[in-house]
Amino acid sequence: MRALDQAVFFLLYGPSPPSAWLTFMAAWSLVGGGYALFAIAPWVLVARVRREVAGLLAAIVLTSIVVFAMKHGFGRVRPYAALAGVHALAFAPPTDPSFPSGHAAGSACLAGYFADRARPARTALLALAAGLVALSRIVLGVHFPLDTVAGAALGATVGALMARRTMPRTEQN
Repeated sequence: MRALDQAVFFLLYGPSPPSAWLTFMAAWSLVGGGYALFAIAPWVLVARVRREVAGLLAAIVLTSIVVFAMKHGFGRVRPYAALAGVHALAFAPPTDPSFPSGHAAGSACLAGYFADRARPARTALLALAAGLVALSRIVLGVHFPLDTVAGAALGATVGALMARRTMPRTEQN
């Protein structure tokens, strides 16, 4: 499994990607870093969506706790520290363990939370955004593919389960 993970990593990381591609990937990595959550804050004041926002924030907090525990339980070294010729192309390379990807988990949590209630086109856009965040972490040399797949699966699952728990089916439209 490790050999396949590394082969896919090198396929996506590439020899020397163009700077425009790296800038695009760095931007998606920033979006997935949690800073986009500040855009949610004003919605807490709107009574109609307060419960939904509270459920989303609870899902993200739960996802973060599980990611933290798993990272320190597995202790996987990041690609830029484990593989010769790989450099972290992120602004500030992370130093915590690699598995699972917190960026992929958080963005997939958001997508999973709204997937049930969003129209198919919006669901596809949320999934695409989460996928770009996950891909960015590989391209920037800070995660192996398995890290992002595991993070995305964890986040999407927690997001979807929390959405079902916090929003009764009759309100999900």
